[in-house]
Amino acid sequence: MAQSKHVLLVGATGIFGQRLAAILATFPDIQITLTSRNLDRAQSLAKALADRTRRALLPPDSVRAIAFDRSGPVEDRLRDLSPFLVIDATGPFQTATYDLGLAALHQGAHIIDLADAREYLLGYQDALNDRAEQVGRVALGGVSSTPALSSAVVSACTVGWRRIDDIEICIAPAGYSAVGEAVVASMLGQAGQLGPVWSGGRIVERHAWIGSRDFTIPGLGSRPSCPVDTVDPVLFGPRFQVQGDIGFFAGLDSSFERFGMSLLAHARKAGLVQNPTSLPGILTRIRAITRFAYGKTGGMVVRMIGIAGDGKPAKAEWSLLAQNDHGPNVPVLAAAAATRLLLEGKLDPGARVACGDIPLDAIMKEGEPFEISTKLLDAI
Repeated sequence: MAQSKHVLLVGATGIFGQRLAAILATFPDIQITLTSRNLDRAQSLAKALADRTRRALLPPDSVRAIAFDRSGPVEDRLRDLSPFLVIDATGPFQTATYDLGLAALHQGAHIIDLADAREYLLGYQDALNDRAEQVGRVALGGVSSTPALSSAVVSACTVGWRRIDDIEICIAPAGYSAVGEAVVASMLGQAGQLGPVWSGGRIVERHAWIGSRDFTIPGLGSRPSCPVDTVDPVLFGPRFQVQGDIGFFAGLDSSFERFGMSLLAHARKAGLVQNPTSLPGILTRIRAITRFAYGKTGGMVVRMIGIAGDGKPAKAEWSLLAQNDHGPNVPVLAAAAATRLLLEGKLDPGARVACGDIPLDAIMKEGEPFEISTKLLDAI
């Protein structure tokens, strides 16, 4: 039997952390330590996972829990824990720092970071790469729906193309699915703010959450969607040499939430309100009640047009459908796939944003236990 490798999951009791922990608990030959600032919550999750996966039959420390506050000094804690891999699933992502990643590398551990905030990811490689290369470890940021999954889709669907002209991406979450305060804070923080988009083959700036268009997702139907601020246009434009436009949209299920975001965005643009720092907690609590009025099906669509290898016009549409509230598993599939690749020694050392590093088939394989399906239409 192979020696178990220690995986430390920071933020395990959050919305996405719990979903990722449940997947990792099925991996053989790893020891998982679940962390939370609240020890009782971490211990409850560890017991539930051990019971569910029958890890209670394995050595006692196969799934364990500790109290861990990443805002304090962490290097000593990591030295004591000696992890093979640290996975950062904490939020809010828009205020994340590189401290945990640097501490993990200093202790000789790999780091996988689910944070997807644009500014954070644009500084990720510069902040961590020197140390990652010195110790021969991997540091991957943005290991989530964006840009890890979205870039994997574009890479897989445009193999052999001469040119990509336009890319459109829309994520339409189920209104029923629980949303953490970090996600709400991120949405509110970018409403009405200028952010970079790729238009006409170059970077321009546009206001997030202003304007709307309908996206049709197979199995889900049409969803009004607004432009949002992600790192994808900044990364995808140069990487895929996109000649035209790259758009990233979010389609909220609740018309009330869509109206509220649009109203806030226009007010921010006009300078009538500042960053509403007190709202995320309030709105998260309200949404915990109102979400029961909405559906449990969400989806994602990526559309690409360009020129195929034979010089003819090409287009491809990849879509994902997540039913029965399985959508919150989608943002953690890339992290699960990256963990498996690291365990198999298949990721090159160094720090970078996960943009094309994790193959689409590896990501979607982690989704097989869930009610998540994909389609590829009009592929050339």
